[in-house]
Parts: sequence; C-alpha cells; structure tokens
Amino acid sequence: MLNLLLNENMKIYRRLRTWILVAVVIVTTATMLIVAHNTSKVPEAYDDWKTTIQHQIDENKRTLLQTELPAAVRTDIEAKLNVAQYRLEHNKPPMDRSLWVGVLNAAQMISLVTIFTVVIAADSVAGEFSGGTIKMLLIRPASRSKLP
Repeated sequence: MLNLLLNENMKIYRRLRTWILVAVVIVTTATMLIVAHNTSKVPEAYDDWKTTIQHQIDENKRTLLQTELPAAVRTDIEAKLNVAQYRLEHNKPPMDRSLWVGVLNAAQMISLVTIFTVVIAADSVAGEFSGGTIKMLLIRPASRSKLP
C-alpha cells in the first residue's frame, strides 16, 4: 500500500503544473505579507496606547450605563472592558503590530490552497483515465484491510 502512495506522489510531483501551483501559492502568500507589511502604518497613538485604552474603557463604561442594551451586546462590551482593563493594569500593549496578525491574515490563503488541491486531484484522475489505468483500479480495487 505504501508503494502505491509513493507511486501516486511521484506522479503528482513529476508534473510541471504541480510545481507551478506550488510556486503560485508561495508567491501569492509572500506578496500578500509584503503588501500588508508595507501598507500598514503604525498609528501615532500607538506610542501612547495607554491613553487610547483608557479612552476605550471610559467609552465602554458610558455605553454600559444605557439601560436599553440587549444582553448579548452588554456581555460583549463587558468582555471588551475587562480585556482593556487587564491590558492597562498589566502593561500589555495591543497586538496590532505582532507577527500573529500577519499570520492570521495569510491564513486566508487556505481557500486558494483548497482550490489548487482540487485541481491537482482532478488532474490525477484525468491522467488515470487518459492512461487507461483507471480500469485496472476499478476492476481490482484495494480491500479495506489493505488501506491504512
């Protein structure tokens, strides 16, 4: 069974179009990260983040004084208020400029990777049809005990 998997991987990676799709994913991801890095600017208030957080705390407290707020909105504002107070008390600046923000933005590439995976799988099945080997796979399929 392992030999069959190795053989299929060898067929996939021997094709030029597979390497082109891999290169497109790498180049697109790198381009998105470079553009995001170059276009995102540090706001002037970033150096004075404590004042910004204090302003958010005051604004959230004023909003909570309103009596006609739905329970879900009130819970959300209370959670934001608690996070802001924690940041202020423990001297933790916002994570607007961290590495993980860029990683999360790059994770949106998963749809492109999924599309390319479907294209490679479809190309593999089409290659089996054009080579005539799909008939052999359908006539003598692997039993469940042979599959890992």
